Amino acid sequence: DLSTGTFFVRRWRTPEEAVEDLALLRPREVLFHSERGEEGFPMEITEWAERECPCRTPLAGDRLFDPQRAGELLLRQFGAGTLRGFGLEEGEPAVKAEAAALAYAQETQKSGLAHVRGIAVREARDRLILDASTLANLEVFASQRAAAVGTGRRRSTLLAVLDRTVTATGGRALREWLRRPLVDPKEIAERHRAVGVLMADNPRRERLRERLARMADAERLVARAVLGTLTPREAAALRDTLNEAPAVLAELSALLAADPQAAPL
Repeated sequence: DLSTGTFFVRRWRTPEEAVEDLALLRPREVLFHSERGEEGFPMEITEWAERECPCRTPLAGDRLFDPQRAGELLLRQFGAGTLRGFGLEEGEPAVKAEAAALAYAQETQKSGLAHVRGIAVREARDRLILDASTLANLEVFASQRAAAVGTGRRRSTLLAVLDRTVTATGGRALREWLRRPLVDPKEIAERHRAVGVLMADNPRRERLRERLARMADAERLVARAVLGTLTPREAAALRDTLNEAPAVLAELSALLAADPQAAPL
């Protein structure tokens, strides 16, 4: 995602799993490489792309780097000495795909994409992967009943009940949490403890919310700065956001000093 610098990889075990994930992600552009073109892909994936993806871009043979060049490109981008710290093995197919995507984005955006500083490996075992039909039936993001009567699709959804975020970044994080819920009991307990710490300190929580509400979408503003499209008004918003950051960090540091269980915050 060029607008935020988010970069992640998924390894799919079956075409069906790939289609479920793609339907959830709804990418605007798909890059594909095969000596036989789109015919070299499983039919399920090709049909999904033709039906749902507005832009399908074939990559020429020389655009898919050999394993060594692919690894070198990613290491330079991330300023790292090894890919294993990101959960990747040197030379695996995922590394070649990541390098091809990164190189394509750098070329089309005419930028080194300095805001892309790492990559996450999203494995099925790390989170509960909910497919698009499950999310629809559970009305997590869109209400089928509201759509049927012509009112807002977000009303009467789980997101509408839970979303009290005051920043765009927080809203994206909450949607990602709902889309890929935790499965590790330890991680779940840590998140619960962090929420409990904030719930028990109303004054500090309100101060944090007030400061966060004055912060713009730093992720997207930094991306626009890197891509050379930041306007003067947006530059001022980024300046004001950075001015708020020390006070937010100070509040969180004080919270941590008072209660070590607040560490996840």
